Amino acid sequence: MYLSKITYSPAHRAEMVKALTQHRNLFHEHQMIWNLMPQDADASRDFLYRKDESERYPFYYLLSERQPDQVPDFLQVQSKAFSPQLIDGGHYGFSLRANAVVTRKVDDTSKRRIRRDIVDAKVDEYKQGFPIAEDRPPSAVIHHEAGEKWLSAQGKKHGFQLRDLSVSNHQLHKHQNKASSGHRQFASLDFDGILEITQPEQFVQSMYSGRSNPDPKNAALVRGLGRSMAFGCGLMLIRKA
Repeated sequence: MYLSKITYSPAHRAEMVKALTQHRNLFHEHQMIWNLMPQDADASRDFLYRKDESERYPFYYLLSERQPDQVPDFLQVQSKAFSPQLIDGGHYGFSLRANAVVTRKVDDTSKRRIRRDIVDAKVDEYKQGFPIAEDRPPSAVIHHEAGEKWLSAQGKKHGFQLRDLSVSNHQLHKHQNKASSGHRQFASLDFDGILEITQPEQFVQSMYSGRSNPDPKNAALVRGLGRSMAFGCGLMLIRKA
């Protein structure tokens, strides 16, 4: 496994500006990341990435099974081997952008299921319980309640417990690829805080293992946390608290 930081290179300003414009489209952004990987026509997606816009120019964190080696002039890539050694009971800061959804039945008589963004689903719950808008809590409270419930459930599956949590930046994204006649869309939430590792081996295997994982159903590198992993969601970054 490799953890990489990908930055734009101002030394190639014309190419960089063109790329920054193109990469506002999530499909083109995804293609940029994909094209960094060693060329292999039979390869499936074996990476997760996260866009960060906290600096003058955006940059990316990339977790991949293969080390990037096809780097165009307008990008710079710094990679290092990634093999986390986590402590049972250890506390770690984390950051995650996720397309978090819940799956629900259409009605009591149907087997059909629909996926809903967790914030939209929570808002609907409050609308049913509190028809008057003034009686409902502020948006930030609803976002936090929905996010905490969803991420706590993820922790039970992946070997961690939440100790502190901030939920922010509920954002709608639209994308369109070359073969699509219309736009698709999804929502993301940003999660930041402190977690406690309760099952280190399970956490590492399910969060950061690649295709060599003996149980591919738990390979979150391939699945990510939540959905829309191909478009910058699902990668949990951790650090010592």
